[in-house]
Amino acid sequence: MRLVPYAALGLASAACVDPGRPLTQLGATGIYVYASDTDPLDQLPPRLEVDLDTPDCAPLASDARIVFHGMALPITQPSIADGGGCVMGQATTTLTPGAFTDTTQTIEIVDPSATWTIAFDGLYDPDLVFTTAPLVMTEPATITWQHGPPIENACFYYDDPDTTDLLACADDDDGPDNPFAKPIGNTIQLSFPLFTPDVTTLQLSAVGAYAVGGASARSSGSTGATCDGPASCSIELTVTHDIPVALVP
Repeated sequence: MRLVPYAALGLASAACVDPGRPLTQLGATGIYVYASDTDPLDQLPPRLEVDLDTPDCAPLASDARIVFHGMALPITQPSIADGGGCVMGQATTTLTPGAFTDTTQTIEIVDPSATWTIAFDGLYDPDLVFTTAPLVMTEPATITWQHGPPIENACFYYDDPDTTDLLACADDDDGPDNPFAKPIGNTIQLSFPLFTPDVTTLQLSAVGAYAVGGASARSSGSTGATCDGPASCSIELTVTHDIPVALVP
């Protein structure tokens, strides 16, 4: 979690306790969202985290709520760390598999003074059906994260009889043996060597991110995210998905 230097907070005294501010009086607040679907590699359920970078480390009003799918998430208010600096406010929750049931996921930060809305595409189950499937060993392929954000990195894993092994990552710079090109937008172009007849499925773990300004701004592209109320929103999504592999003689 990011710390803001205490000297930069402009607080008159550490003994002064801020009773909390309504959204309309918080000032230029940055929101950081981290969302992940079910992770079969580490056997983890879907998860959502919302961090709040408020000016002067100001707490939200006591009646503020962060709402996702009608569920109010417990809020840990911003606080001053022992060594100085601001620990951002946070709300986290673990979700049940299949929780991302809408094409667009929406988070609301609400109090009596205002409603802030952060929305993003890319975690609805059909979005995770990549366009090139099955993959054919030795043939180049393009995998597209449908309705997803620009891909920052992606790793492929394969199962052998005993464990799940890393094959390669899209942002590796391992020279000519690396079968990946770097991600371009929400696509990955790759070409696998034929390495074992026992592999029929690969697992893709991909991370993508939106960075959106406030005032109802929407990120570029045909899909994206909105940030209505906060000064800025950073939204990082992680998906893990099985892709069939077709072997060639």
